[in-house]
Amino acid sequence: MKQDYPGTSRWVATICFSAFSTILALILTAGLSVVQAQTYTMGSGVAVDGATVMTCSGTFFDSGGEFGDYSSNEDTEVTFCADNGGQIRFSFQEFQVERQGGGGPGGGGGVTTNCFDRFFLYDGTSTIGTTVLLNGVCSNGALPSDFTSTTGCLHVRFTSDGPQNRDGWEIDISCTAPLGPNDYVM
Repeated sequence: MKQDYPGTSRWVATICFSAFSTILALILTAGLSVVQAQTYTMGSGVAVDGATVMTCSGTFFDSGGEFGDYSSNEDTEVTFCADNGGQIRFSFQEFQVERQGGGGPGGGGGVTTNCFDRFFLYDGTSTIGTTVLLNGVCSNGALPSDFTSTTGCLHVRFTSDGPQNRDGWEIDISCTAPLGPNDYVM
């Protein structure tokens, strides 16, 4: 014998729809909450010529971004400063800037100053009165050392000529912890 409960099907449908909506919302929210690291591209976005970027994380690319070559005839500067009161650190993951004397991408040789295109790195906020860490270097894949500021900021200048461009650079950005009141620098 079949028992009929008036309004039961509507009640069951409402509960099922509500459960489905909640699950769908959780799935969509989980998908949207994936955090992506900040990327900075030389000469665009917040890293435009002359900008100061306050950060302690992310990846800094040449003007070609993650997958392209840098542009011809560039002369661009940008400063990165630690936003936590510590020191900012650059860790080179890729570095291909056009050399003189051949050696296309992947060619031999280390980091040199015999360049057509030049990458400069300064410990400070400008090219004037600061310590030069990299003075117009280029490479076909050899990576410069990692650099940690002593001033809280690293300043980059990049120049390129016209005919040939390379992959450029990919630099991971991080910061040291700020010194506490009882910390000493030796």
